[in-house]
Amino acid sequence: MRPAIAAIFFVLISGWLHGQIPITDSVRTHSTLTNTVATLTGKSELHITGTGNPIAGSIIHLDSHEAWLWFTNIRPSTVNANLLGQIRVNGANAVH
Repeated sequence: MRPAIAAIFFVLISGWLHGQIPITDSVRTHSTLTNTVATLTGKSELHITGTGNPIAGSIIHLDSHEAWLWFTNIRPSTVNANLLGQIRVNGANAVH
């Protein structure tokens, strides 16, 4: 593969892995998401299993009343204190 084509391929793959994740009527599990925008619509669930800041640089959009976000290994008080600013509910900042 020529270097220019390889570079373009890498950029496209990187953008796919660290760009947008649409989740519609399904359940997805990730240990972490970095620099990602995840948008949940329909009856959807996103389970994040990592610790610390497992959604570094990411924004999670919950755009349905049946969209759920679970932090499996992080206490709710920690999510409230440190991660809530990265979560949107129908376009508005999530609040406790």
